[in-house]
Amino acid sequence: RGPEFRARPPFFPAKVPLNLSVVIDRSGSMSGQKLNYTKEAVKYLIQQLSSQDMLSIVLYDTEVEVFLEPQHVEDKTKLMARIDQIITMNSTNIEGGIRKGCELVKKAQKNGNGEMINRVLLLSDGLANVGITDPTQLSAITRSYFEKDRISISTFGVGNDYNEDLMAKIAMQGGGHYY
Repeated sequence: RGPEFRARPPFFPAKVPLNLSVVIDRSGSMSGQKLNYTKEAVKYLIQQLSSQDMLSIVLYDTEVEVFLEPQHVEDKTKLMARIDQIITMNSTNIEGGIRKGCELVKKAQKNGNGEMINRVLLLSDGLANVGITDPTQLSAITRSYFEKDRISISTFGVGNDYNEDLMAKIAMQGGGHYY
């Protein structure tokens, strides 16, 4: 090999786009540092997304609200400013949050082009008290979305008092991880 030989960089396959729905617990038990840490984590995630990735955001307390419909994130600064405005309210309908997050991922799947990694990220203390609250029943819901729609769910327990049993079961049955 002469001086004209140049080593080619190793082959790196193209990154598969993400289709994420971030589900944020904004119930009363998340007040103070729990919600502050959650908002900072979501803003960090937004900074890491590429223009190919899809993002939706769900807020839940007693009620469930679509904070951001599935879309490519274009104005990260504006979105992060909106996230700073999230406040705590009412009780914890974790079931409703999970279902809405999965529905938004499915919606983006139908409208997307090609292969995507489909995942719900649940950030909560897991102190469910509205709707289905039983860990076995909730994990059956996430297992169903994983098996039928290939949507996995990863959970992030927030605070020292988070319900580890619930958060772990939801993630393990939903094909994801828990932290």
